Amino acid sequence: SDLQKAKTLIQQAQVDLEAMLPSTIEGKRKKTLKKLKLGIQEQLADINMSLGIGKMFTPRGTSLGQDEDEGTAEECINRALQAYEALNLPQSTAAHLHLSVWMTGDEEDASKALKNCSNDKGAAQRALKARRKLTDFHMEKACDLAVGLGEQIRVRCIRAEMALKRGGTHQLMAGLEALLDLRNPVLKKTNADPMRGLAQWSAYDGGWGANAHLRAANVMEDKSCDPDCEDILWKAAERMIQALIRDLVRSNIAQRNEAQAEKYKALYRASLSLPQHHSGHRFLQELSAVHSQLGAASQQQD
Repeated sequence: SDLQKAKTLIQQAQVDLEAMLPSTIEGKRKKTLKKLKLGIQEQLADINMSLGIGKMFTPRGTSLGQDEDEGTAEECINRALQAYEALNLPQSTAAHLHLSVWMTGDEEDASKALKNCSNDKGAAQRALKARRKLTDFHMEKACDLAVGLGEQIRVRCIRAEMALKRGGTHQLMAGLEALLDLRNPVLKKTNADPMRGLAQWSAYDGGWGANAHLRAANVMEDKSCDPDCEDILWKAAERMIQALIRDLVRSNIAQRNEAQAEKYKALYRASLSLPQHHSGHRFLQELSAVHSQLGAASQQQD
């Protein structure tokens, strides 16, 4: 593929550059060559990331030609992540996020294997538990590293999508808490290019990451909307919160946990009754206050 050809050329450039960096070079020339070396390392990481994401979003069974020699999606993205972390680059957020999503698919395969396992079920359960722990680790890192309101909401919307798909009460609660935490978003100062975020990989994931909030806000077909509009971002967070609460009601009813089911029913009613003219930020603040009050009342009853 073109990506693999580009990778081969950049790797050769890296070898050539290493040969131009003898210990005798000093001053501005050495500094320039080192900067060029870091740029090459970043380009290689970006190519590994693109290969990995491309593999993630390619239908299973499709031939990838030479790209198959690069390893699995997980191996490609892990190589990219190691480089991003070593270079302290903002692309680490997307790498952690995509690893988490990829591993969720692995979890589904592992769960099916566990159901069909007739021998050592204990080992299969331990393997599945370890995989889930690693999946959650990468998602937590993605949430922590996300820079700017847009990326924070996108990442948390994807986390909510995963929680709704996985369906466990713990996952749903974690997804809800992550979105409610946006009531006081930590907007880190950075000089990073915003296009190094999820939008950088749109060509390889079909826009899946950059459009996470548009899916949540149900405005994918509206070509007139600005994808970075703050109203759309907050609307996405609000819609995802309501979806998580609905599933928490169902989950607790299924587990016959009536007290928790009633708590989330009350929270959902509160989410519907908050004035529509409230900004998304204020919506989260007021709903978080209701959530805390209901949690405290539930503890007193227990």
